[in-house]
Amino acid sequence: MRHLQPSCAAILLGIVIFSSAALGELPPASDPLHCDTMYVGPPGGSRRLAINWTHGPPQPGWVACDRSSVQADGAMIASTGAYASTYIPYDPPPPPTTPGACCLGSTCLETDYFDCREQGGFFRGDINACFPATCGTGACCLADSACIDHDGVGGPMDDALCASRGGTYLGAATCAVDPCARFRIPDGFEIVEISAGTEMLERDLPSVNDCGQIVTDLRAGLSHEDDSQIHRYDNGVLSQVYTSPLPALFPDINNNGMMCWMSGFDGWFGGEIVLFNEDAARVMGPGQIPRINALAHLAWYLPEDEPCTLTEFTSAIWVFDGDTVEKVYDDGLSNVSAAINDLDEVVWTAYTNPCGGSGTDWTSEIVLLSNGVAGRLPSGSSTPQGPTIDNIRRVAWQTSEAGLEVWEGGVTSPLLVATTSVPALNDRGDITYSFKTTDTPWQVWLHRDNVFYQISSLEDLTTTVNTEIDINEYGELAWVWRVNFQLPNGTRYMRRIRRGDVDFDGDVDIDDFIPMPRCYTGSVPTDGLCECRFFDIDHDRDIDAADLDLFLRNYVGPLDDCNNNTILDLNELLDGTASDCNFNGAIDTCDITADPLLDLDGDGVIDTCCQMSVPSQPIDVVATNRYLSFDVPDSSPPLMTM
Repeated sequence: MRHLQPSCAAILLGIVIFSSAALGELPPASDPLHCDTMYVGPPGGSRRLAINWTHGPPQPGWVACDRSSVQADGAMIASTGAYASTYIPYDPPPPPTTPGACCLGSTCLETDYFDCREQGGFFRGDINACFPATCGTGACCLADSACIDHDGVGGPMDDALCASRGGTYLGAATCAVDPCARFRIPDGFEIVEISAGTEMLERDLPSVNDCGQIVTDLRAGLSHEDDSQIHRYDNGVLSQVYTSPLPALFPDINNNGMMCWMSGFDGWFGGEIVLFNEDAARVMGPGQIPRINALAHLAWYLPEDEPCTLTEFTSAIWVFDGDTVEKVYDDGLSNVSAAINDLDEVVWTAYTNPCGGSGTDWTSEIVLLSNGVAGRLPSGSSTPQGPTIDNIRRVAWQTSEAGLEVWEGGVTSPLLVATTSVPALNDRGDITYSFKTTDTPWQVWLHRDNVFYQISSLEDLTTTVNTEIDINEYGELAWVWRVNFQLPNGTRYMRRIRRGDVDFDGDVDIDDFIPMPRCYTGSVPTDGLCECRFFDIDHDRDIDAADLDLFLRNYVGPLDDCNNNTILDLNELLDGTASDCNFNGAIDTCDITADPLLDLDGDGVIDTCCQMSVPSQPIDVVATNRYLSFDVPDSSPPLMTM
């Protein structure tokens, strides 16, 4: 639920429906200019498949690319024109059960990654045994989470020196890997790189859904006119999901994996709005920066005339409600940056005089369209912009003078008076944004439970820009980092740590186990695990007995063998050899033995099971209201107070 600042566009209206294959025809297989190659890099990373992604996956008969350069670390880079497309994970975590040295302060313990993390230690996965000096030098995390790994005069940081500075000591750690992040971000989360910027390609505007899938566009240069493609990260795997001869920009994704983006870019004139699934792409018509909700309904804006040729330019708000494309608001002003929630409510910025004078005399208002009625939201600023909306009708936006404001229940309140970016929010009350000062570049912040967290590293305060943030309902963040607004550029993900606590109540008990059998895949890597990903504790893209073993390390619930067959009940329920149709975490036959009244008809099935439904933890989606008819207003909408 995050949106860009507006740009102007004007394109003739047209709606076309076609298959995804028609969006970009593959070149002949004999074309020697299109090739594929393999390379490895950077050190410690994984093998990646590099292809000419302008023309899709490598085809039979394509020749190998010229391996034109070899870096000092041995990483082979494909020649110009062959860009990374489909990846094995860039930086997979160490296997949780791989032995290694774990530094608990200056004390070294030989254990595995999972246990070390649970104890709050720093894991040395590169060695598997403790030696006297293993944890003697490391990093010190100060009260503000600043990281120091030296004494300031060329000497090492040790436990005693860190204690004298009031910090927390992490033996064997260095500040290069941001070990102090754990003290800076909310408990239960970790930050990982999902694309580390080694390919010198530009990524833009990541969108993260509740399944932990992240989509972003990827292009060869900083300009939006450069060829670009849509990439998706899903449970450790980054892959190209769409290719076209036209740029594909500003993607958004819902929990069903449906995506939208803007195809093509011609300066002010924008592009076409595309709705995409794995089978086909549908062009909805011209427009700018679409957003998608859980129902695969879209909202975007479309300029009505060529921008800035007159003092004013007009743009209207458009929606696709699942059946039709319709202009829903046009008052002759500049209406831009539309956002849509799962109730089909749309919010946007309405600008007055956006092109006039020196560029500083414009004003704006936030407009909310609900059930066909538009209303202005009150603001303490004359220049609110970049609104986003959640499913409880809470709206947040950025202003030039007042920082962040939040509208809820008819009342607008300031959240932060500072220079901030466009915010993103979720239904749980979290708000995330970028913040900058005159001395520091943009950094990622999160407001949760009345606490402000600086998510990006303090070490980023020199040259690294962290911005374009999105958040899902599980409180996970995705954002882009850049060095001085130039390449390289990468994507970071603050995700939930997988330790078995899938209901996030602070313990691992039978309530956490109950949904696990419904997520069971066996040892079969599976895409689209969605909320089941929290059971994939070893991050190998399946849910199997290995994940149960890790789950049981933190489990505090019953460990029974109710049928006395020497197999733990939880194992039988997980692999399907026993059933739990009433979802109480116990084998059904044992429930019936303990209470025969549960099976009055004697068929061996608990009588109430036919009335049960599978428990899960998806976000509730409220039924939509349809856009049936709209009166195009001829004046400013009234002030909305409820």
